[in-house]
Amino acid sequence: MDGHGNSNGSVPPGKRENVRYEGDHVLAQEDIEGQGRFPDLVGHGGWTMDDHPPGGIEHAGEDTTHYPVPSPYGIPYRCLYSRTISNLWFAGRNISATHMAMSSTRVMATCATLGQAAGSAAAIALAQGCDNRGVFTHHLDRLQRRLMDHDQWLPGRIRPIAPASRPPTARYTASTGDPEVLRDGFDRRQAGTSHRWDGRAGDWIAVSWDQPTRIGRMRLISDSELHRPKRMPCSYPRAGHQERMPAPLLRDLRIEALDDEGAWRLVAQITDNERRCLIWTFPEPVTTTGLRVVLDRAWGEDPDQRVSLFALEFGDPEPTGPITPAPWPEPPAWQNRLPGARA
Repeated sequence: MDGHGNSNGSVPPGKRENVRYEGDHVLAQEDIEGQGRFPDLVGHGGWTMDDHPPGGIEHAGEDTTHYPVPSPYGIPYRCLYSRTISNLWFAGRNISATHMAMSSTRVMATCATLGQAAGSAAAIALAQGCDNRGVFTHHLDRLQRRLMDHDQWLPGRIRPIAPASRPPTARYTASTGDPEVLRDGFDRRQAGTSHRWDGRAGDWIAVSWDQPTRIGRMRLISDSELHRPKRMPCSYPRAGHQERMPAPLLRDLRIEALDDEGAWRLVAQITDNERRCLIWTFPEPVTTTGLRVVLDRAWGEDPDQRVSLFALEFGDPEPTGPITPAPWPEPPAWQNRLPGARA
């Protein structure tokens, strides 16, 4: 196979947008330019529409024309399933989209979010006994809630908080700062606001209840520095490289429960966490009037390294129900979408 993807060089390469399926909605350039504010939003994009000339490698001019888009824009669930085959979903570089829309959605990070959405929808269809369109018709809120719970960002939506962690049912306290931001439903920086709580090794956040409460689950979102441009190297030299685990990401932590004597006892210890979204299920549910997360260490090497969290909740999420809308985030300054960049 040669460098252009041909087995013998005799067949011209196909354009990257040359195979697409048709769903209940065909995403178009106008949808993207209008920010994609769909009711069935399940993913988002933000890459330019970078159009390749029909001549391909034989084109004498620039190899790509970039057309700026709003960042972010929404992508609807109706683009991820077939309009004629009831058990067919698609995600990645074959979704239901026009050539121009596909020139933006086909990049890897966007494809990953669509893969999560399509896979989650298929799982819901199997559990609920419906087809792909049935998820849109009858279980859209279930799908969006599941995606948001597993850290899929849906612009213009506020993630629902688990009932056991909502005010006034639960009270939040911390060794430093105001922990209320940990249950505001925003799990990343938005609209110029960090939406995060900052601490250091040894700090803690506690959640308490007036009555003994049965808890089987913790959901914690730590800071993986999504705002920082990252470039994954195509090779890893023996001498090493500059990419490391995000410094403020929580690495080691303890979960403690308040016992009948009013003392904190250890119920779980987690080390070398590498997840931004850490969902911890207790082997046996804990019944208590208080749970506390103690921050032991971040991934940064500085002993005084800041540890940042965007969310901390205890209790199971509700599977269904309406989702509160939020103001659509303003597009950030264009940074790494420069003419000549390659997807």
